[in-house]
Amino acid sequence: MQQVKCKRRWMWKMAVVALALAALLAFAPLALGAYAQAFTPHHRASSSGWTIVPDALGGALNNVLGASATIASNDAWVAGDHNYGGTSTTLFEHWNGVRWSIVSSPNPGNRYNMIAAMSADRSTDVWAVGSYDNENSGGNYLPLVEHWNGVRWYSIFSPVPPHSSVSLLTGVTALSATDAWSTGSYWVRESGLNIPFVEHWNGVRWSFVAIPNIGFAYTLNALKGISGSNVWAVGSQYPTNNSATPLTMHWDGVRWTVVSAPRSGVSSGFSAIVAITSTDIWAVGSELQSVGSFQRSFAEHWNGSSWQIVYTPTINSSANAAFTGVAATSSHTVWAVGYTASNTSTTQLFPFIDEWNGTNWTAVSIPVRPSMTATSLLLGVSATPQGGVWAVGYLVPLNKLAPTTLILRHS
Repeated sequence: MQQVKCKRRWMWKMAVVALALAALLAFAPLALGAYAQAFTPHHRASSSGWTIVPDALGGALNNVLGASATIASNDAWVAGDHNYGGTSTTLFEHWNGVRWSIVSSPNPGNRYNMIAAMSADRSTDVWAVGSYDNENSGGNYLPLVEHWNGVRWYSIFSPVPPHSSVSLLTGVTALSATDAWSTGSYWVRESGLNIPFVEHWNGVRWSFVAIPNIGFAYTLNALKGISGSNVWAVGSQYPTNNSATPLTMHWDGVRWTVVSAPRSGVSSGFSAIVAITSTDIWAVGSELQSVGSFQRSFAEHWNGSSWQIVYTPTINSSANAAFTGVAATSSHTVWAVGYTASNTSTTQLFPFIDEWNGTNWTAVSIPVRPSMTATSLLLGVSATPQGGVWAVGYLVPLNKLAPTTLILRHS
């Protein structure tokens, strides 16, 4: 098995989505058929309490969800993109407690617009970040930032790093109307370097905030804020070309510093983070135990003084697996979502969900079966104690050539 290195959440999303869209969409008509028949008439539930919830698109193809934000039982958001004819536009849907509905949103790019992450402080303060591209830009992607003020979505300027050819945002956390953070990376074509960055919102504008230069390649994929003086960012660092080490950085209200996190196997890194309290934080991603082995899910816990590796169950010992998102409703109820490949094909992927019960991680059943789909993924999850849990991604129905949205709910 070829070694699969832990990669940035956005790049992993884009690699999979690009395969589904670029290779398949050109041949796919807008058909509802099998998916609508299978899922629309009723909510299909699993014994673990997870339910497939149809969205406002009714199973329409060419749509992908990559992020969610849960505020209350009657107030949640999911976002991603809709692709048609080689052009993608932002896709936002809102849950009012009964059903999902489409909410219009701006598209600064005339060729490509995608949402990769969301975060909500309250109903009138919701952030979404990603990237966009214009037809004649030569592939120079720019950071996309959109904000919901309780009435509408609108774009907010995000500064572009100097000399960048590609600039992307992959994570965001909202603390208040005057305090939010985002993270991403940019690529300098001349040098081939991929460089992470962090930005802060002060209620008026986004601006860069210096982060440590650790001396070699690294990425930041996600962040989570607890207070104005307690924010975490996670990703991977690459001391050598063939191995990754988990990377965590912490904001103390004055500066960002690197906090040591143990590595598992020959390569491991983080794609997502959730904070319950300042002494109860989870970071998840993937690891490679040995060269030539299969990639597997990976989690670490912060207890207030150190990061510690916590065992997660092997979903499939004969295929790759990785976490892509994590959310919590309490210290003893944490959910991590991800994907695993089939035994026979590295491109046929299936979603999975693990639950932390305060003692250990266990795999739970979900209402997505291989018999339903050619491939499917969960790319994000969000939760609040009052609003339940929403997990999102996409699903390619059997005998179809393009993806449709996938929304799972646990309440």
